[in-house]
Amino acid sequence: MKSKLLVLLFLASPLLIHAQDTIFMKSGVIIPAKDIVVGDVEIRYKKYEQTEPAGIYTVFKEDVSTLHYSGGKEIVFPDSSPVREKELDNKTGLTFRLRVGLSENYFNRDSDDKLLAFWRYHNQDPSIGLNGKNSFRAINLSMLAAVGGSQRHWMGAGLQLIATPKKSIFGSNYYNGLNEINLRSLYYNISFIYGRSINYKKNLVLLFKPSLDIGLMSGEIILYDISYKESMISGMGSDFSLGLDWIISKRLTLNFEAGKRFITYKESHPSTSSSTGYANFYVNHSVNNDLVSINWGGFYFGAGLNFSFFAKVKA
Repeated sequence: MKSKLLVLLFLASPLLIHAQDTIFMKSGVIIPAKDIVVGDVEIRYKKYEQTEPAGIYTVFKEDVSTLHYSGGKEIVFPDSSPVREKELDNKTGLTFRLRVGLSENYFNRDSDDKLLAFWRYHNQDPSIGLNGKNSFRAINLSMLAAVGGSQRHWMGAGLQLIATPKKSIFGSNYYNGLNEINLRSLYYNISFIYGRSINYKKNLVLLFKPSLDIGLMSGEIILYDISYKESMISGMGSDFSLGLDWIISKRLTLNFEAGKRFITYKESHPSTSSSTGYANFYVNHSVNNDLVSINWGGFYFGAGLNFSFFAKVKA
C-alpha cells in the first residue's frame, strides 16, 4: 500500500511543481506567482520562477483585474478606485470635473512701497510702519479634465474670488491731528491650470497655475483729521502659484497652494477742487512728483476643501 502511494506521489509531483497561480493586471501585464496573500489594500506574492528563499512582492488591489489560482478558483476585482473613474476613461467623450470650494489663506504683503514712504513723510517718522490683517478667505471655482485615459495630466481653468477683511492695511498715529490708513481689497483671480499626478495611486496631483488678477480697493485715508475716501480703485496684475490636490474621494478634494501675487493700485480719492472730480496724493511733493501707489503683491499660501460635480461632453 505504501509503495503504491509513493508511486502516485512521484507521478503527480511534476504537476504540483509546475502548477502556478496567475495575477492579471488591468494594464495587461500577466504575473506568474505563488503564495498569494490578499490584503485590504495590497496583494502580496512570490514570483513563481524564484526558488526559496524567494522575495515577497506587492501590487495594489485596485490595479489587479483577476486572480487565477492553480486549483481553478478565480477572483475578479471591480474597479473601485475613487480616482480612476470610468467616466474619465471613456474614450468616446470627455468628462469635466467641476469644483467649488472654500479656502483659508495667509498673505504676506510686500509693504515696502510708496504708501509706506507717504505714511512716514506725513508722520515725520522714518521708522513708523503699517500693519494689517494677513488672513483672508476665498471662494474657488474650477473646471478640470484628465488628458488621456491614464489620468497623469490634467488641464483646466479656475476662478477665485478673494475679499480681504477691513484693515488689511492699517496704520494710526497722531501728528498735528489724526493720521490713519484703513484699506481693503477684492480680487478676481482668473487662472490657467496644468496638473500632473505624482504618485502611484494618482490621487496626488501637482498643479501649476499662472493667473491674471483684477482687483478693486476701497477704504479711507485720514490726514490731519481730514478724511479721504478710497472708493473702488481698480488694479490689474499677475499671479503664479504651485498647488497640490489630494483627491480623497470621487467628490472631495483637499487643496494646498503657495504662490506670489503682483498687483499695484494707484491711489485716488474724490476732490471738489479737481476738474475730473478726483485727485491723487503725492509721496513728498517737495522732493518729486511721485504719486502714491499701493502694492498688494506678496507671497501667500492656503488650504481649502473642494466638492466636485461631473459633466460629460460627447465626442
